[in-house]
Amino acid sequence: MAEFINKGLYNFLELSLDQFPRLENFLKDMQQGRLDGVIISGIFNQQELKTFQTQFQKFSEQIKGTDLFAETDFGSVIGSSLMENNLEAYLDRSCRSLDFFESVFQGNFCSFVTGLLSKLAGKQMILKARFSNTDKSASPASIRICKPEHQALNAHIHREFELYFPLYQKIASISRLETELSYYLMLQKPNSGGALTLYDLQWHNTPQEYIRPELFMAEQRNDFLDNLDKMHIRLSEGEIIIFAANSIWHKIDAVQGNTNRITIGGFITESFDSRYQYYWI
Repeated sequence: MAEFINKGLYNFLELSLDQFPRLENFLKDMQQGRLDGVIISGIFNQQELKTFQTQFQKFSEQIKGTDLFAETDFGSVIGSSLMENNLEAYLDRSCRSLDFFESVFQGNFCSFVTGLLSKLAGKQMILKARFSNTDKSASPASIRICKPEHQALNAHIHREFELYFPLYQKIASISRLETELSYYLMLQKPNSGGALTLYDLQWHNTPQEYIRPELFMAEQRNDFLDNLDKMHIRLSEGEIIIFAANSIWHKIDAVQGNTNRITIGGFITESFDSRYQYYWI
């Protein structure tokens, strides 16, 4: 079960896979501010998780040193994202990262994400995002490996991404960026640290001085926000969280101990006609 500190700061719903109410649209509830997040447990059994972890170790060793594997201040990232500048390179890496994800999840990654999100979307359809004028899909996810003796994944909010990354306009052409949610699966839990920290600050009341290019993902901004009230969430292995990352300032605390924090996930936005929810990164 997920562990909370200061749980009452935000409105989170905890569900197991066999508790899903029919036709409830929790994605829309989060996008419209009626709910801040959902945590889902009971998705995989221990043997399935062990298999995924083994597959991850096997296939991640094979791609180290390639352009799918990037070192960062907090650890490593596997995959591609719209936080880059070259669309053709992004789409090429998206195809190859998807092959990696499907290898780890034994050919079931996209069907798993689509099926799970469908249970949270009421009558809306879940689709992997696809851009116009190309036959290639957006990347469905990336893997973040937060490592001991590395920095935190510094405080940020997703509404600022479109200010700095031009490729976000590709998603903005098919969906409403203001509806963006974040989802991720805890594939491996660290011994200590690595909590998701949600600050008592939302986009609508963010001081303008926080939104400056030189502060984007910078440690200096943690110093501002750490003075605020905050909520901490530590997921158990196999749990999935979906939350309003576009409206709540958040960070991932530095990992301690000797075990990496490994998550796989991406983002969700609603189509302009409200018929679809797209997932991508």
